[in-house]
Amino acid sequence: MELTEDGVKQLVHVPTLEQVTLQSPKLTDASIDHLVQLKRLRKVQLHSNGITAAGRQKLQAALPNVVIQ
Repeated sequence: MELTEDGVKQLVHVPTLEQVTLQSPKLTDASIDHLVQLKRLRKVQLHSNGITAAGRQKLQAALPNVVIQ
């Protein structure tokens, strides 16, 4: 089963999440709007997805302490 935008949306219900790996071609920059709500997030691994460089920059700007790989 592949992760979808709706799956990423559900992550906001885990406010203590500090690390996440997202790997799915179904993910886009819309996922970033959900990730930026996770204020404890420290590491995000983005692989094989449709998240653009602009999406990564938006995430980094919103959560400057996050390491994005």
